[in-house]
Amino acid sequence: MLRRVGVLLCVVGLLAFAVGCGGPSEKSFTDLSDQVTAMKKQVTDLQTSITGLQTKVDAATQASTSAKTEITNQGTQVKQLTTKLSSLETALQNHIDPPLVLEVTTLTSPVKQGAKVELAAKTRPGATCAIAITYPAGTKVTAPKLKNAVADKTGKVDWSWKVDKKLPAGTYTVKITSTVGGKTTTQSATFTVTAPEKKVEPAKTTKDTKSTGGK
Repeated sequence: MLRRVGVLLCVVGLLAFAVGCGGPSEKSFTDLSDQVTAMKKQVTDLQTSITGLQTKVDAATQASTSAKTEITNQGTQVKQLTTKLSSLETALQNHIDPPLVLEVTTLTSPVKQGAKVELAAKTRPGATCAIAITYPAGTKVTAPKLKNAVADKTGKVDWSWKVDKKLPAGTYTVKITSTVGGKTTTQSATFTVTAPEKKVEPAKTTKDTKSTGGK
């Protein structure tokens, strides 16, 4: 469209040049003047059209920017709703089939060599629980083998065992595994073994004896 305007301007210039150089008659001058006026009007109309088109382009650009912003906002809302939906689905699933929980509630620590350790845990009622006590490699004392236990109606399960007097002082690990309804979970805890305090006997005192000689 800009090229078309340029062409029209060139034509107007040529006509003006022809009027100045050719010395046309009054009628010819009138005709040329009318043509120039008509062309000027076309140029004005084209400029008005260009302005209108530019306004439409600007409006379209603004609308495009607004649309992009709206799309971004809606995308953010979709992500937020998706996250919320996932949380609700997880909560519903946990309500229908709650996860298997296992928690150590009691563990004697520290405990002296030769003393008894008591351990209690809480899990789902009816769960079968296994316990394993781990001693570090090289420990000459064999770890006790404790039997599996079934959690009671409150979910409680417990064990007790006696620490070997020869077990070196230190920290040891106990691991509990709970299984029920095809689900399994584990929980570990540590207990510390200490050596008995040695009794310090008071030092014995000796009395000085005096000897008396006869006269």
